[in-house]
Amino acid sequence: MFNFCDLGNILRSISGYIINPVVTYEKNRNKGYSHAVAIFVILYSVIWFLSKSLLLINDILCGRTIDLDLLSLQFMLYQALYVSIEILVVIFVIYSVSKFENKNVNFVNSFKITFIRCAFFIFILGLYSVINAVLNLLNINYGISGLVDFVIYLLFILANLFFIRVSAEGIRTLNGLSRVKSYLIAMISILAANAAIYINAFWLEGILLA
Repeated sequence: MFNFCDLGNILRSISGYIINPVVTYEKNRNKGYSHAVAIFVILYSVIWFLSKSLLLINDILCGRTIDLDLLSLQFMLYQALYVSIEILVVIFVIYSVSKFENKNVNFVNSFKITFIRCAFFIFILGLYSVINAVLNLLNINYGISGLVDFVIYLLFILANLFFIRVSAEGIRTLNGLSRVKSYLIAMISILAANAAIYINAFWLEGILLA
Protein backbone atom coordinates (compact mmCIF):
# COMPACT_ATOMS: atom_id res chain seq x y z
CA MET A 1 0.00 0.00 0.00
CA PHE A 2 1.24 3.50 -0.84
CA ASN A 3 2.78 5.37 2.09
CA PHE A 4 2.63 9.16 1.74
CA CYS A 5 5.68 9.39 3.97
CA ASP A 6 7.58 7.87 1.06
CA LEU A 7 6.75 10.85 -1.15
CA GLY A 8 10.27 12.23 -0.88
CA ASN A 9 11.74 8.99 -2.19
CA ILE A 10 9.23 8.95 -5.03
CA LEU A 11 10.16 12.50 -6.09
CA ARG A 12 13.86 11.60 -5.97
CA SER A 13 13.12 8.51 -8.04
CA ILE A 14 11.47 10.62 -10.76
CA SER A 15 14.68 12.57 -11.29
CA GLY A 16 16.67 9.36 -10.90
CA TYR A 17 14.90 7.65 -13.79
CA ILE A 18 15.86 10.63 -15.96
CA ILE A 19 19.50 10.89 -14.90
CA ASN A 20 20.45 7.29 -14.13
CA PRO A 21 17.63 4.77 -14.66
CA VAL A 22 19.82 1.71 -13.99
CA VAL A 23 20.79 2.82 -10.48
CA THR A 24 17.25 3.98 -9.74
CA TYR A 25 15.68 0.71 -10.87
CA GLU A 26 18.16 -1.21 -8.74
CA LYS A 27 17.50 1.01 -5.74
CA ASN A 28 13.73 0.50 -6.06
CA ARG A 29 13.91 -3.17 -7.01
CA ASN A 30 11.90 -4.27 -3.98
CA LYS A 31 9.22 -1.60 -4.38
CA GLY A 32 5.78 -2.89 -5.31
CA TYR A 33 3.00 -1.75 -7.62
CA SER A 34 2.17 1.35 -5.61
CA HIS A 35 5.57 2.97 -6.18
CA ALA A 36 5.19 2.91 -9.98
CA VAL A 37 1.52 3.93 -9.83
CA ALA A 38 2.39 6.88 -7.57
CA ILE A 39 4.97 8.13 -10.08
CA PHE A 40 2.39 7.81 -12.86
CA VAL A 41 -0.28 9.69 -10.88
CA ILE A 42 2.10 12.48 -9.82
CA LEU A 43 3.48 13.20 -13.30
CA TYR A 44 0.07 12.93 -14.98
CA SER A 45 -1.54 15.21 -12.37
CA VAL A 46 1.21 17.83 -12.65
CA ILE A 47 1.00 18.13 -16.44
CA TRP A 48 -2.81 17.99 -16.45
CA PHE A 49 -3.41 20.62 -13.77
CA LEU A 50 -0.67 22.89 -15.12
CA SER A 51 -2.10 22.98 -18.64
CA LYS A 52 -5.71 23.33 -17.47
CA SER A 53 -4.81 26.06 -14.94
CA LEU A 54 -3.09 28.08 -17.64
CA LEU A 55 -6.11 27.72 -19.94
CA LEU A 56 -8.40 28.73 -17.08
CA ILE A 57 -6.32 31.84 -16.32
CA ASN A 58 -6.34 32.77 -20.01
CA ASP A 59 -10.14 32.45 -20.17
CA ILE A 60 -10.56 34.62 -17.07
CA LEU A 61 -8.21 37.33 -18.34
CA CYS A 62 -9.94 37.38 -21.73
CA GLY A 63 -13.41 37.47 -20.17
CA ARG A 64 -14.47 34.28 -21.90
CA THR A 65 -16.76 31.61 -20.54
CA ILE A 66 -14.76 28.84 -18.97
CA ASP A 67 -14.67 25.77 -21.19
CA LEU A 68 -15.94 23.15 -18.77
CA ASP A 69 -15.88 20.49 -21.46
CA LEU A 70 -12.14 20.11 -20.88
CA LEU A 71 -12.94 18.99 -17.34
CA SER A 72 -15.85 16.77 -18.29
CA LEU A 73 -16.09 13.07 -17.67
CA GLN A 74 -16.17 12.40 -21.41
CA PHE A 75 -12.86 14.15 -21.97
CA MET A 76 -11.20 12.28 -19.09
CA LEU A 77 -12.67 8.98 -20.27
CA TYR A 78 -11.34 9.64 -23.77
CA GLN A 79 -7.81 10.05 -22.42
CA ALA A 80 -8.12 7.14 -19.98
CA LEU A 81 -9.12 4.68 -22.72
CA TYR A 82 -6.12 5.51 -24.88
CA VAL A 83 -3.72 5.34 -21.94
CA SER A 84 -5.25 2.03 -20.82
CA ILE A 85 -4.76 0.48 -24.25
CA GLU A 86 -1.16 1.65 -24.33
CA ILE A 87 -0.42 0.32 -20.83
CA LEU A 88 -1.99 -3.09 -21.50
CA VAL A 89 -0.12 -3.57 -24.77
CA VAL A 90 3.23 -2.50 -23.33
CA ILE A 91 2.85 -4.73 -20.26
CA PHE A 92 1.92 -7.70 -22.44
CA VAL A 93 4.87 -7.25 -24.80
CA ILE A 94 7.47 -6.60 -22.11
CA TYR A 95 6.32 -9.44 -19.86
CA SER A 96 5.64 -12.09 -22.51
CA VAL A 97 8.83 -11.52 -24.52
CA SER A 98 10.97 -11.19 -21.39
CA LYS A 99 9.41 -14.37 -20.00
CA PHE A 100 10.28 -16.18 -23.20
CA GLU A 101 13.92 -15.15 -22.78
CA ASN A 102 14.08 -15.55 -19.00
CA LYS A 103 11.70 -17.93 -17.18
CA ASN A 104 12.36 -16.18 -13.86
CA VAL A 105 10.87 -12.87 -14.97
CA ASN A 106 8.41 -11.40 -12.46
CA PHE A 107 5.19 -9.77 -13.69
CA VAL A 108 5.49 -7.03 -11.04
CA ASN A 109 8.73 -5.82 -12.63
CA SER A 110 7.13 -5.56 -16.07
CA PHE A 111 4.23 -3.68 -14.50
CA LYS A 112 6.58 -1.19 -12.82
CA ILE A 113 8.60 -0.66 -16.00
CA THR A 114 5.43 0.02 -17.99
CA PHE A 115 3.87 2.50 -15.58
CA ILE A 116 7.12 4.41 -15.10
CA ARG A 117 7.62 4.54 -18.85
CA CYS A 118 4.04 5.69 -19.53
CA ALA A 119 4.28 8.36 -16.84
CA PHE A 120 7.23 10.07 -18.55
CA PHE A 121 5.76 9.50 -22.01
CA ILE A 122 2.51 11.27 -21.11
CA PHE A 123 4.36 14.03 -19.26
CA ILE A 124 6.60 14.85 -22.24
CA LEU A 125 3.71 14.83 -24.72
CA GLY A 126 1.68 16.93 -22.28
CA LEU A 127 4.29 19.67 -22.52
CA TYR A 128 2.71 20.58 -25.86
CA SER A 129 -0.52 21.53 -24.08
CA VAL A 130 1.46 23.62 -21.59
CA ILE A 131 3.38 25.39 -24.38
CA ASN A 132 0.11 26.02 -26.20
CA ALA A 133 -1.52 27.43 -23.07
CA VAL A 134 1.48 29.69 -22.32
CA LEU A 135 1.48 31.10 -25.86
CA ASN A 136 -2.26 31.76 -25.64
CA LEU A 137 -1.79 33.44 -22.28
CA LEU A 138 0.92 35.72 -23.72
CA ASN A 139 -1.29 36.36 -26.75
CA ILE A 140 1.39 35.14 -29.13
CA ASN A 141 0.13 34.20 -32.57
CA TYR A 142 1.89 31.03 -33.56
CA GLY A 143 -0.83 29.56 -35.76
CA ILE A 144 1.59 28.37 -38.42
CA SER A 145 0.93 24.72 -39.20
CA GLY A 146 4.59 24.02 -39.86
CA LEU A 147 5.64 25.30 -36.45
CA VAL A 148 2.82 23.44 -34.69
CA ASP A 149 3.74 20.20 -36.47
CA PHE A 150 7.40 20.72 -35.59
CA VAL A 151 6.63 21.07 -31.87
CA ILE A 152 4.33 18.05 -31.86
CA TYR A 153 6.73 15.80 -33.74
CA LEU A 154 9.71 16.99 -31.70
CA LEU A 155 7.99 16.13 -28.42
CA PHE A 156 6.72 12.83 -29.84
CA ILE A 157 10.23 11.82 -30.91
CA LEU A 158 11.66 12.90 -27.56
CA ALA A 159 8.97 10.96 -25.67
CA ASN A 160 9.61 7.82 -27.71
CA LEU A 161 13.39 8.02 -27.32
CA PHE A 162 13.06 8.57 -23.59
CA PHE A 163 10.57 5.70 -23.38
CA ILE A 164 12.95 3.33 -25.13
CA ARG A 165 15.81 4.21 -22.79
CA VAL A 166 13.79 4.00 -19.55
CA SER A 167 12.03 0.80 -20.62
CA ALA A 168 15.16 -0.93 -21.92
CA GLU A 169 17.22 -0.15 -18.84
CA GLY A 170 14.36 -1.41 -16.69
CA ILE A 171 14.10 -4.63 -18.67
CA ARG A 172 17.84 -5.11 -18.48
CA THR A 173 18.04 -4.38 -14.74
CA LEU A 174 14.87 -6.01 -13.42
CA ASN A 175 14.22 -8.78 -15.98
CA GLY A 176 17.85 -9.76 -16.41
CA LEU A 177 18.10 -9.54 -20.19
CA SER A 178 21.02 -8.35 -22.29
CA ARG A 179 21.26 -4.72 -23.39
CA VAL A 180 20.56 -5.55 -27.04
CA LYS A 181 17.50 -7.68 -26.24
CA SER A 182 16.21 -5.10 -23.75
CA TYR A 183 16.33 -2.27 -26.26
CA LEU A 184 14.77 -4.48 -28.92
CA ILE A 185 11.87 -5.39 -26.64
CA ALA A 186 11.42 -1.71 -25.72
CA MET A 187 11.19 -0.72 -29.38
CA ILE A 188 8.79 -3.57 -30.18
CA SER A 189 6.54 -2.59 -27.28
CA ILE A 190 6.20 1.03 -28.34
CA LEU A 191 5.52 0.06 -31.96
CA ALA A 192 2.86 -2.40 -30.78
CA ALA A 193 1.29 0.22 -28.51
CA ASN A 194 1.14 2.86 -31.25
CA ALA A 195 -0.32 0.31 -33.67
CA ALA A 196 -2.98 -0.73 -31.15
CA ILE A 197 -3.96 2.88 -30.48
CA TYR A 198 -4.19 3.63 -34.21
CA ILE A 199 -6.31 0.51 -34.89
CA ASN A 200 -8.70 1.24 -32.02
CA ALA A 201 -8.90 5.00 -32.62
CA PHE A 202 -11.90 4.82 -34.95
CA TRP A 203 -14.27 2.82 -32.76
CA LEU A 204 -13.17 4.63 -29.59
CA GLU A 205 -13.94 8.02 -31.10
CA GLY A 206 -17.24 6.67 -32.42
CA ILE A 207 -18.29 5.51 -28.95
CA LEU A 208 -17.17 8.63 -27.10
CA LEU A 209 -18.50 11.14 -29.62
CA ALA A 210 -21.81 9.36 -30.18
